[in-house]
Amino acid sequence: MKTKLLFFLPLFLLFVFTSCNEDETIQESQTQFKSFNKPGDDTIYDIAASFLPGEFNQLVAALTYVDKPVAEGGLDAGLIPAIQSNELQLTVFAPTDAAFVELLALLDSVRDETIDDIEDVPVEIVLAVLQYHLVEGRRGSNSVVPKKNNKTIETLLGATFQVNKDLEIIDVAGLWDPLAKIGAGDPANFANVSASNGMIHVIDKVILPLPAGDILDLWDSLEE
Repeated sequence: MKTKLLFFLPLFLLFVFTSCNEDETIQESQTQFKSFNKPGDDTIYDIAASFLPGEFNQLVAALTYVDKPVAEGGLDAGLIPAIQSNELQLTVFAPTDAAFVELLALLDSVRDETIDDIEDVPVEIVLAVLQYHLVEGRRGSNSVVPKKNNKTIETLLGATFQVNKDLEIIDVAGLWDPLAKIGAGDPANFANVSASNGMIHVIDKVILPLPAGDILDLWDSLEE
């Protein structure tokens, strides 16, 4: 499964990644974190498809798009089987529907075409963005939120993003003001959503592994 996920990474050797030194994470007692460290009953995919109806339809649509056979315009990327499987543990930074709507509106404003659906975006870019939201292993907030200096998180894409002590995410693109945030406004409920095969942290923006101009250039090159 992991091999298939990483198969498409060479498509994105054009990406330029940044990183920073990691610092110590929040030190909390085992008792405080016992509830979210315990695996849940449902897989990551099952939670995304059913948790808070209407919150993750766009995320599921993006996953379905990249997992279509190549003949149908997808890449057969294997992301859905990966997040349905209990054979590996993953952490997903899961954007809400509102986060995808915000991104599509931004793309619509800078492209000379209508962008109102995730399938209006080249599938290769969508796959890279989804892989940028996936992290290997089961990582609770105590593992991703720093006490002081920004924490660097390495993703399945190979790119990194940073998390600061206020639960804000600094991605490579640097588009968002305010920054994307873990918890989508309610960290008590939407960080540390425990699945049988990993952890979900709900975020309120789609994070991007390239500056905006580079994304548009890549988009143009894929359409040539």
